[in-house]
Amino acid sequence: MIRTAFLIHGYFNLSRGTIVFASQKINKATYEPLKNAVKLLNKIFKVFQLEFTFILYGNQEFKDNVFEPVVNLSSSVAATLETTLSEQINQVPRQDEDYTLSAKQIEYALSLIEKVKGEFELAIEPSNLTIKDLNRLIAYNRYKNKGTLINLVKKGVLRKKNKFASNSYTIL
Repeated sequence: MIRTAFLIHGYFNLSRGTIVFASQKINKATYEPLKNAVKLLNKIFKVFQLEFTFILYGNQEFKDNVFEPVVNLSSSVAATLETTLSEQINQVPRQDEDYTLSAKQIEYALSLIEKVKGEFELAIEPSNLTIKDLNRLIAYNRYKNKGTLINLVKKGVLRKKNKFASNSYTIL
């Protein structure tokens, strides 16, 4: 306890604090002299104008002042943590769910699709585009990996442009 007070004073330059010695089981033959020593420590430190308070929690005092408050607090923290985790789990989208885009994101996605309009066209309404779709379009734009476009075709977001769709032909 004395060493702790001196470390706090020397390292942090603090002249006051509370130092607790806590033990759940202290033999009765040891407890009384220890209790008297803690009282004496409090007096000695006041003489040297150090405002450290020494507290002894042993046996029943330990149970009342340390153990039960910690158990009660940990129970409430565990309940709060459980509730928080439950809420987070319920808020996490499943992998098959996608977020819809904002107007600005839709505009950006359409500008990326415009860059591949020679080969592909949008197969869905722009408002049905998702973040995942946008990320794939961005990936294609950056890395020119056709696989990302193929994935969008498989998902039904894009379709290959039919070169003959705009022209009408008559076979004789």
